[in-house]
Amino acid sequence: MINKLENSKREVARQIFDVFQSSYQIEADLIGAENFPPLSRSIEAIENADTLFYGFVERGCLAGVIEITPNAQYLDIDSLTVDPRFFKK
Repeated sequence: MINKLENSKREVARQIFDVFQSSYQIEADLIGAENFPPLSRSIEAIENADTLFYGFVERGCLAGVIEITPNAQYLDIDSLTVDPRFFKK
């Protein structure tokens, strides 16, 4: 099920952070990046973000996160990540 995530709540921000870290680490490894900016994003930055977060929950786990910025006529996708445990599903 897809739900809006309340990123201003510490525990929710931590869950988003965990998905970001595990997913972006694999991406950094695949492209051979030693300094990959998404990996430096903190829990506090997620908590204080003005963007909207939605998550897909499967079996009680946050399996995927999309971060968006809505505008008048469209929306920007700022990030789209999947927890590696849910790759290829």
